[in-house]
Amino acid sequence: MTAITTVLSKNYISVACDSMITRVENGVRSVIKVNQTKFVYYAKFKCIAVYWGLAEAIDPVEGRTWRTIEWLDDFKADQDKYNSLAEFVEGLSVELNNKIRSGVGQWVRREDRGIGIHIAGFENFGDKGLMPELYLVSNYVNTQYEIGDSVSWSARTIADSVNENGTEVDNATDQRQKLKKYFDDGGIFFFRNGDPALLSIFSDATVNAVSRNREVFFKDRSDGNYVRELSVFPIELTKKFQKQYYHRNEIKVGGKVYSALINKDGYLIP
Repeated sequence: MTAITTVLSKNYISVACDSMITRVENGVRSVIKVNQTKFVYYAKFKCIAVYWGLAEAIDPVEGRTWRTIEWLDDFKADQDKYNSLAEFVEGLSVELNNKIRSGVGQWVRREDRGIGIHIAGFENFGDKGLMPELYLVSNYVNTQYEIGDSVSWSARTIADSVNENGTEVDNATDQRQKLKKYFDDGGIFFFRNGDPALLSIFSDATVNAVSRNREVFFKDRSDGNYVRELSVFPIELTKKFQKQYYHRNEIKVGGKVYSALINKDGYLIP
């Protein structure tokens, strides 16, 4: 399963992921693609989507292949139907749910239908100004990756963010002002998908290292490359650890680690 980290800051959002796609058949995991990008940028809403879980499904009758990355790319054509990032995420969630429940979900085993998508961008919250937000679109129902009957969506920045100090943020709209101040003061939020579990170890270690050493960091936190590096670092460690110590058919993370960075204006930074 893909490893994903998303880092939010006042002026930048960076999303990183590995690029290996695997398949399990008869209890044996095999690599079907490497260096496969999993990002899509939506220009109207100036946001990035990155997925994990179900990567492709093959029609057992016609033999044609449906791919998540292609479906996400095709969804660019529907951007003009929506007026806000939240509406766009809701629409994408509804359409993905329809696609999995009535179509491609029938082509794979139930245990292979799980999918999650991070959609990250800057939103305008009235007098609070622009703030980074991360939306989760998923049919997983818990952190153990049990698969539910439908795809749903939620805004996660307040709901379950963990900041550099490891402090859980209350799920309440009046926390927006506190969040704005946190970001304005140089705070950074980290998100990750929870699988493989090894990513959690390296991601949490990165968060703790940043927190304990925030006063002595020599890099400028307003630098986009700093944010990008923080998103890439835990995945690189996960990839290297698995390559070094896992049995070959147990490796889930590999290939090039890709990253996508957007600035506060929502533009991709090379």
